[in-house]
Amino acid sequence: MARSAGSRNWFSRLTPQAKVMVTVVVMLLLAGAASWTYTDRANQTAAAEILERMCGPDIERIDEQCIGVTDGSYLFHPIFANVQERIADENAWVRTQPSYVSVAFLNPLTATGDLAIDDLRNQLEGAYTAQRRVNHSAVVGDFRLPIQLLLANEGDTQNQWQPVVDRLVEMTDGDSPLVAVVGMGSSFIQTQQAAMELSKHRIPMVGALFNADELEYSNIPGLIRVTPSVQDYIKSLGGYLDSRPHLDSAILVRDTNADFGVDLFTKALSDNLDREMREMRGLIKFPTQNFEGGSLANTKPDLVGNITPNICAAAAQGLDIVFYAGRRGDLGDFLDAMEDRVCRSTPLTVMTGTDPQDHLMGREDQLRVANLTVVFPGRTDVSGWNQNVPGTPEHYPAFRQAFEEAGFNLEHLDDRSVMTHDAMLTAVKAVRLAAPGRSATPPGGSTASRVFGQLLNLNGFNTVPGASGPLIFSHREPGAGNPQNKQVLVFQVPQVTDGPSRQVGPTYSTSSGP
Repeated sequence: MARSAGSRNWFSRLTPQAKVMVTVVVMLLLAGAASWTYTDRANQTAAAEILERMCGPDIERIDEQCIGVTDGSYLFHPIFANVQERIADENAWVRTQPSYVSVAFLNPLTATGDLAIDDLRNQLEGAYTAQRRVNHSAVVGDFRLPIQLLLANEGDTQNQWQPVVDRLVEMTDGDSPLVAVVGMGSSFIQTQQAAMELSKHRIPMVGALFNADELEYSNIPGLIRVTPSVQDYIKSLGGYLDSRPHLDSAILVRDTNADFGVDLFTKALSDNLDREMREMRGLIKFPTQNFEGGSLANTKPDLVGNITPNICAAAAQGLDIVFYAGRRGDLGDFLDAMEDRVCRSTPLTVMTGTDPQDHLMGREDQLRVANLTVVFPGRTDVSGWNQNVPGTPEHYPAFRQAFEEAGFNLEHLDDRSVMTHDAMLTAVKAVRLAAPGRSATPPGGSTASRVFGQLLNLNGFNTVPGASGPLIFSHREPGAGNPQNKQVLVFQVPQVTDGPSRQVGPTYSTSSGP
């Protein structure tokens, strides 16, 4: 259906709060329309057209979702109203400047499976905090070339990445071009596909949260990430085990989504646990247990039927470690099943390569009663760093202050907001290297291709002052484009001692450059 510019733009001109109100009204209108008779079809059609127009300019309705790229003026979810209003206002200021370039945050902007809507809000708040810092301070260099932050929604399961990436490619031309993409979603095949397409067009990318081994510069030129790899995570668990030699008999519980080539994270997790803990350390001594996680099927896994009885049978033969190769979204169900196991009197340590701290809040007493200890690696220790525990990164306090000054609730400051901030900071540092003297326009200025060429110059001479720690990237194989000399923290729940941090030693450091 053709739509005039005026009919498309009316909604985008509303404030985020007004958009929420209009959304509610139209949803109620549609609900009422569903009960109307045939003679009221015109009213139903009018309501549907209003709902379609609500997606706004450059956003199209696909599979009942608003898919596309916005400057923040289209509100993807009411919970984003506060942060999106700030992004839209900052972008409006940027467009008043003599020259500027754009960086896109490519991600699902609706909640499903392993995601939660408040996690997405926290990521947006981290990205905006970085945008404000790079536009109004010299945190990553000359700030006279401001950055517009675009929001690119690829759908709740990332299945609509293609039309969004096509639009991003189009935006690399012009006087104020798109020069980088950050975020990039989770470790799914769709992330890999989108990254390969962006790489083909020499558009640089900085991943915020994914850590599957395949998603690195070695395999996809132009793709770097601020988080360590799954391989690094599992090696960090090895350091924990070295300090606890009494833990010497394990079983592997794995998500079968790893077998279908779609969930790259669970595959990397399963493969690395097999290699490190079975082949190299000889710890896995019992048959592997399999379950279907909810990341693809969006259903609760069946963990009680066979898995927990078999774990208890192994516990009778000396089992003391359960390696969990699944996503954090399913970990709560797994722990529920383990807390109800018949062999609760036998202490067991659950070790996983995903950071589930938010899923374990308030669960310590239950775990103690069930004789369970959960050990996992992590990128950040926000609760400890907020109390300035030893090892707090040098640049974390400045980020925390900027986050609070942006008007965000400190309860939203978590691993996801920190890492998304660091991805944005990293991308803009490469932009600054590509645009000396604030030049923004081709042929001598900051284009996507020029920024692409600067990614691996983010080394010891051009360190990124990340909130999670200093960030540098090497061209060396294996692991080109992964963060170098970056600490991977290890946590234990229930925690060993009272205090703000759940960290237990020793820490692990990723491979070094140059």
